[in-house]
Amino acid sequence: MTGYNYADGTANDQFGLVFQSGALSQRLDAFGRPRQGTTGAPVVAIGAGAGAGATITAHTGTDSHGNVQIHTAGSPAANSPVVTVTFAQPFVGTNPPVVQIEPKDAGAANLYYASCTNTVLTISCATAPTTGTNYAFDYFVVGGA
Repeated sequence: MTGYNYADGTANDQFGLVFQSGALSQRLDAFGRPRQGTTGAPVVAIGAGAGAGATITAHTGTDSHGNVQIHTAGSPAANSPVVTVTFAQPFVGTNPPVVQIEPKDAGAANLYYASCTNTVLTISCATAPTTGTNYAFDYFVVGGA
């Protein structure tokens, strides 16, 4: 691997590693935060909090950021995992990654919260989601130390 540096003294400065084949390994900003990588897609699964028969209607993204859309069914439950995101490449360090969840519609603003380990992001809802409803949210994960 070789390093590269796109630096002009602005907040958009980027540093990274490139394989000899030219494939991008990891791109970081000037503060060491991931910007783009080539890890595989994480595995996203419906949790019991979304209700029996709930489905994932869309998922785009990587371990560090993405969008998940679900459709609830059955009897959704409060304070129970709605979705789990199992990272393709576990984060390293003794502290778990930091996560931000952003609701993308009025339904998803239903007091979502997240917990995260180095391998799994779990998204839950403080109040029971409404049955037969679409919910969408974005996630952003910054690795632990």
